[in-house]
Amino acid sequence: MMTRKKENKRRAVAVIAGMLLGISALSGCKGGSSDAVSKIQAAGSLEVAVCTQNNPYITLENGQAEGEEAELVNAIATALGVEATFTPVNTAEEAKEMVEAQEADLALGMITDQTDTKDTLALSNSYEEGRLYVLTQRGDYSDSPAAFADRSIGAAEQMEASSVNPFQSESQVYLYPSFEEAVRALKEGIVDAVLCHLDEGMQQLSDASLQMQNVKNVSSESYVLVLKKGETRLLSGINTIIGQYLDGQSVEDAAVAESGEEHSESSGEE
Repeated sequence: MMTRKKENKRRAVAVIAGMLLGISALSGCKGGSSDAVSKIQAAGSLEVAVCTQNNPYITLENGQAEGEEAELVNAIATALGVEATFTPVNTAEEAKEMVEAQEADLALGMITDQTDTKDTLALSNSYEEGRLYVLTQRGDYSDSPAAFADRSIGAAEQMEASSVNPFQSESQVYLYPSFEEAVRALKEGIVDAVLCHLDEGMQQLSDASLQMQNVKNVSSESYVLVLKKGETRLLSGINTIIGQYLDGQSVEDAAVAESGEEHSESSGEE
């Protein structure tokens, strides 16, 4: 269940976002505009394709969404004056394809800022930084590129270059077609460690022979929202919401200030 603090934060985000998206009662006339904001309002629903596979940031159960990504999307939907409808998919590519096919307004679910936009999609600012982890054999606490000097390390071919590159100069890096194959190489002693993200690593810890630790001194991946290219008003509003959402205290202060201004104006009219 969402705490009162989180609920207040979401409402505060909606106050600021609503003003900046221009969808308050003062600008409620839809007018026949064909941009995404107007289409979403006319439909009464923000359609969201979300990759739920191994995703710790959102859970979907009985039509209800919970988690950090759900809170962010619900803040956007509240600002637009609509409800969010989530469609679960298994991969980021499936989520992006739904946006391309106009079956969804947004795609998210640990989609990184390195994803291929194919010249038809746009990316929001980052709303979350995912840490890089490393799986090792039990008892091996190596946790930095320097600690793996002159050793071998595995990674899936899909692993972003920004995570792999820091290991290239001092370690022997082996890329595997899948994360599962890299883990198999670790268990067989072919590599000393495997690079991974939190969701991937957590699924392997049922094996008592393995352990996982956060990698130090390596930049993490950044997660973004995906929408159709050219929807500048929606993208601008979403980026504003992300900025305010990441700075909850500032949002709450702004919302309180806005409320105070309205109260002062009402008092002055009496």
